[in-house]
Amino acid sequence: MIKVYTVIIGTFLLFGGLVYSNFDGSRAIQLSDVISTDREGGCIETVDITLGDPLDCPEDTTAQLVATVSRSPECFSTFLYFFNWKKDGVDVRNFLADFGVLTDELSDLEPGNDPLSPGVYLVTVSDVESGAPSFNDMFTLEVEDNTPPVIDCPSNSIVATDSGLCTAVVSFPVPSATDDCLFTITQTAGLPSGSAFPLGDTTITYTATDGAGNSSNCSFTITVEDQEPPELTCINEKMVEVSSDEFYIVPDYIAEEIIYDVSDNCTDPVTIGSQDPPPGTQLGEGAYNVTLTFEDEAGNTADCEFTLIVSIILGADEENFDTSISVINPVINYLKVSNTGKIPLNRFAIFDRSGKTVMGGAVNTSEQVFRQDVSTLSEGIYFLQLESGPYRSIRRIVKK
Repeated sequence: MIKVYTVIIGTFLLFGGLVYSNFDGSRAIQLSDVISTDREGGCIETVDITLGDPLDCPEDTTAQLVATVSRSPECFSTFLYFFNWKKDGVDVRNFLADFGVLTDELSDLEPGNDPLSPGVYLVTVSDVESGAPSFNDMFTLEVEDNTPPVIDCPSNSIVATDSGLCTAVVSFPVPSATDDCLFTITQTAGLPSGSAFPLGDTTITYTATDGAGNSSNCSFTITVEDQEPPELTCINEKMVEVSSDEFYIVPDYIAEEIIYDVSDNCTDPVTIGSQDPPPGTQLGEGAYNVTLTFEDEAGNTADCEFTLIVSIILGADEENFDTSISVINPVINYLKVSNTGKIPLNRFAIFDRSGKTVMGGAVNTSEQVFRQDVSTLSEGIYFLQLESGPYRSIRRIVKK
């Protein structure tokens, strides 16, 4: 008696009016045996039971049972064979196979619906008519899916923080995966899609697992960068006075927090700052632009400007001149200067915030109201300088 075992997946189903169960697994048997060595003058028949169309996954249920009888030329009758399957001593499948004499080899393929659960089974094959001894053997149905799924994660990504925040809400797709069997994909590390991700790197890991417990992982990184500059505002202008024989020494305005207000979405406090002109610069009378620049920890910068007006401390006559002059703001088309003391005015000059002269000339008037057409000037902040003999007075102009 010869018995051969092969790893094949199969299904046992309906045959000859009897209901049989199919099974789900990856290990079945092939039984080979001599049913009779002396039937009808030396007729020798061999019965093979195999499972066609191998199944690869626990969820597969559509394999085929192949029962093949090989017969020697001396065989010429029709014979019946009875197949019986037991699990834990209980019948789970029976069918009767009728093999004729027209060919030397017959196969019966049976597709099915009703799977057997994995376990240990006893199969018995009997020659119904001849009374030849039955033969049987044990086999185990198992699932032998040893191949893990193939999973593919999205690429690494870099995103900027959301406006005004030190985090970024990031959404990403679920990775794709392939496998011969059914599988699930779950996230096993990192924040879920749609979360507010913190500054820096966050690693996201997914795992694909099939029904046999095989699994594979993939990971990708989401990097959140601070690309937002600090918010910085300066005062509009600062006025200082010096004696006529002195210069104004520019101080460290970064240390004078009343000059500016700075904040940042990630860096708190913002401490890296610079100014132009730098501290220690000597300035004479006039209007100057001062630029402050601040940098956050990510290297983003912001700057703001204010106007520094340096004036000479007035003597008695100069003070009288200065207090007599005023400008009516805002200015639209005509600049109106109130000269309540009717001080003789000799010249005027208008400067932009960079100190560039944009308009000026002689006036020679002592009228109580001095008018000047400024309709050609763009909107912005300007400075008016009026001269009366050796005296000067500077006023701020808001052009609309």
